[in-house]
Amino acid sequence: LIGKFQENLNFVTNELKNYFNASTNKSIESNTSNNKPQISEDKREKLFSRLSDASDMMNLKECEDILCELSKYKLTKSDNELFDKLKVAIDEYDFDEVVELLNR
Repeated sequence: LIGKFQENLNFVTNELKNYFNASTNKSIESNTSNNKPQISEDKREKLFSRLSDASDMMNLKECEDILCELSKYKLTKSDNELFDKLKVAIDEYDFDEVVELLNR
């Protein structure tokens, strides 16, 4: 009985992961586009602060929404590298890693 439950739970978890990864990948563009406006320092700080708060609460939807908003701006090279690492951590539901990356 427990084995069957675990099997079904793994199936549902994988389906949800695939669904969210697909929707995230569609909505979050690459940050290499030159047609994007440069992000202001104030906007950058607010978005990263919101991302830290959302990660503390393990709020996947909010994290994805913030990444989507960040993707609308041209970022510095270091912020772009951070963005890529944050996206991977969020895709893997590793909220502790997100907080750690933001606190470096």
